[in-house]
Amino acid sequence: MPRPDTLLAIREARRVQRYVSELVGDDPELLRHPDIPTASVTEDPEDRGLRERQRSGVTMQRIRGWKPYRDAFGRWRAIVQEMGILVLQKNMPWEDCRGFSLWETGTVPMIVVNSEDAFNGRIFTLFHEYAHLMLRQTGTCVAAVQNETPKGRIERWSDSFAAAFLVPADDLRRAIKGRFPNLASDSWTLWHIERLAAHFRVSPYVIARRLKEQGISDFYDKNYRELRQSDKRRERPPREQTGGIRAEILKLSEVGLGAASVVLEALRGQLIDGPEAADILGLRLDQLRAFEEQTEVQRSRSRI
Repeated sequence: MPRPDTLLAIREARRVQRYVSELVGDDPELLRHPDIPTASVTEDPEDRGLRERQRSGVTMQRIRGWKPYRDAFGRWRAIVQEMGILVLQKNMPWEDCRGFSLWETGTVPMIVVNSEDAFNGRIFTLFHEYAHLMLRQTGTCVAAVQNETPKGRIERWSDSFAAAFLVPADDLRRAIKGRFPNLASDSWTLWHIERLAAHFRVSPYVIARRLKEQGISDFYDKNYRELRQSDKRRERPPREQTGGIRAEILKLSEVGLGAASVVLEALRGQLIDGPEAADILGLRLDQLRAFEEQTEVQRSRSRI
């Protein structure tokens, strides 16, 4: 059973989704029509991951220009939002839920990632949930399912798709050849895996998984628990506690540019007034102007 914090996050996400969907229904120009192909668990997730990566237009050269961690997650988040998908971040018990996706007839598709994940862990969750949207099997990811039920097959397919999307096999083999050309299959250590993870801007969990899937190393099987645990966000030092961060910055980080832009454009187009916009975003009315300014700053950065 999900904990109260998780249930609250789901309710809040559905609330934002409902309001944004109503605004887009009134003015379809507010948000791009969702660009999400349909997939099936009968497909090879390796092949589908590669095709979706190619369709995204994101090359390794482009990724190498991104800063690791926060910046890399922000870049991938922006790419997904450009597909007409809302991407929110919510704080939920880490053991309870890594993320979830929401989409049904008449609503804008939404992915929610857990801000208790490290940034590289959030990247994997983002594309795991994107796989759910492709499969048209959305819902909450409240527990790891590893059995042969339909839910278990969907979860495993989504994991494999996300890993193949983020670390294409040919790129992986080229990176290994350039860095560790003579490394035996039983000689892989966390140090080697972390070097590749930094190269691809992903978590060690994803690299270890890809090494297993490509028949290169069984490090994943031997260290699964530790690899998964490494995706959890480390405790923040006192100076990074959220108490010193302005409310509008925190709120924009939570709702993302997609939802923020829809609400603010609806405000400018007089579909809603200031109090309604602030209510949708979960802000006080006196915080709305600063939120608009921060959104413009973030939008400019995302174009770089």
